[in-house]
Amino acid sequence: MNFNIINRTKLIGVFTAVVMFAGFTLPSFADTQLLTYQDAIQIALKNNRNLTKISDQLDKLDEQYSTPTGAPPYILLIKPGLSAQLTQRSQKLSNASQTVKLQFEAVADGLELQIKASFYKVNLLKDSIDMKNKKLLDAEDKHRILSLKYRNGMASKFEVEQSEIALSELKEGIKAEQISLEKEIQNLKSILGVTVFNYNELEELPIEYSLVDDLHLKPEYQAAKAVSDSPSIMAQKKSIEEAELAVVLTPLSIASAGTDVGITPVNVQKSDIKLKDTELRNAKDELYFTIVSTYNNIKTLETNISQMEVQLENLNNNIDAMQVRLKAGVVSQRDLDNLLIMKEELLVGIKSLKANHTMMLMQYQKPHLLGLS
Repeated sequence: MNFNIINRTKLIGVFTAVVMFAGFTLPSFADTQLLTYQDAIQIALKNNRNLTKISDQLDKLDEQYSTPTGAPPYILLIKPGLSAQLTQRSQKLSNASQTVKLQFEAVADGLELQIKASFYKVNLLKDSIDMKNKKLLDAEDKHRILSLKYRNGMASKFEVEQSEIALSELKEGIKAEQISLEKEIQNLKSILGVTVFNYNELEELPIEYSLVDDLHLKPEYQAAKAVSDSPSIMAQKKSIEEAELAVVLTPLSIASAGTDVGITPVNVQKSDIKLKDTELRNAKDELYFTIVSTYNNIKTLETNISQMEVQLENLNNNIDAMQVRLKAGVVSQRDLDNLLIMKEELLVGIKSLKANHTMMLMQYQKPHLLGLS
């Protein structure tokens, strides 16, 4: 019997090779204040407990594979029941190795997705906080002027109160995003499997925006890919195969034992297979629905991004016109600054949508990542 059991060292090597370069070593937290995306993946792969558990599973499979049966060939002819047992053992080990490989790939890909999402979120929150701080400075300046006008009878109390409310909301918004930033740093620490985090900056990842339809990946194709890549569906299919083999080998087991006592009747086994078939079909249908929904959500995001880019184009035209009017002395620098702040806020919004689009597209391209964030 030849089992295609996966070697743990080879598996880990495959995934670490993707993110390693010549002479690469894991960075020390004290060595640098910038954490790169590739370094983060390396650290997470090294520390992830799920990968360790999967490696232990592979070790057990290797051990089971290397365990000799102790049965010479002629015994298999005399005891057909033993032959049935060994055949079932062979298939179970082979199925287990394939399932564990998919699990390893899913965990490794999932780490990459989660780290990228965390990098995006941290840097987007920093951008948003910077933008809101600029808005706060402008709002505080406007509030001082408005308060002065109020004292001189040139503004109403209502206007001042509304200005105070706007200031309070801005401050609360900044505080909320600072809390979100701290929480996301804690989340990243958890993903990396570290307790100490001395980095104060994360690499700014480029957002490679491309339309989903340009990839020519139809939902039907991605659904088929999802079925082949899903560890859970793979396990369900292999369970059905093993059950079907057990039905075929049941007569040999009865012949070997000389009785059917203690052996599950074939009709009961077949009923169980039908139930498993139904569960498998339901799992496939649910996965297809999830993929179609993801595709539709991506298309909706693309529509929103397109609309915001039109707004940005219009705002740029207004800024150009405002600059001309500023030179003519028709408007003030504050009027132009207000438009520039609006532009920065819109750019942060577009960047956030494109980052979400990138993550959803990554999940759509690798359907086994659906459900991760």
